Formats: sequence, structure tokens, C-alpha cells
Amino acid sequence: MLAAWALGWTLVLGLETTAKTTANLGRNRECVVNLVSEELYEKVEKLAPLTGNNPIPQHKAEKFRYEPDKFAAVGLTALKSDVVQVPRIGECPIQLEAIVRNFFEIGSQDERCRSNGDRSAGRPSACGKRTDS
Repeated sequence: MLAAWALGWTLVLGLETTAKTTANLGRNRECVVNLVSEELYEKVEKLAPLTGNNPIPQHKAEKFRYEPDKFAAVGLTALKSDVVQVPRIGECPIQLEAIVRNFFEIGSQDERCRSNGDRSAGRPSACGKRTDS
């Protein structure tokens, strides 16, 4: 996940479009956002180079490795969630279980939002595209 912020009861997640997390959210429409304590930061950061995709997509092959149980691989505990089907990290002090209501793809259809393939040069306020409801 690249970014997260809350707007009232709405949680907005910024995700890489090719990530397995994004595909899972599109398919399952559920998620858990685990808020990490300072003590857990290093363990959670160790999740970053792990992927559940097998085979690993070519564009990730140099930086990622396949791991079927990412939580256990870094010493964290997957717990059954109360509301959604996806697991939560037991060690995290706050776990937000959520239902995905909408996806918005920012900048993909608007040339103004692309600069030699770098979307960060765009203006998100002018570049949103709703991809489903």
C-alpha cells in the first residue's frame, strides 16, 4: 500500500495497480487495514518484498520473493477477522475491517496525468476515473 487516509467513515487507500493486494480487493471486496505500533514497524516493513503471486510477475522479480504465508515469514500472527473473511495481524493494536465500496483509478485515461509514464507528475484532482461502483 502506498498511502492511506481517512475521510469521516471512509478510508481511502492508494495502491499500485499491478499489486496482488489490488487484485484481491477487486475480487473479494474486503480488507483489513492493520495499524502498526512503533514496536512492530520493522516486522511489518519486512512484508514489503514478499508476494503471494506465484510465479512472481516479471516486473517484480528482482525485488520480490514468493512467500505463501507472509505473516508467519516475518514473525506475525494471522487471526480470523470478526466481520470480513481476510485475516488480520494479531499483534497490531488497531485492525480496521472494511468492505470495499468503490475503486477509482487515478490518471490512467488522461494524458495530462502522465509524464513519460510517471503518474506522480499529474494532478490527481483533475485525473480521477471511477472504475466500478
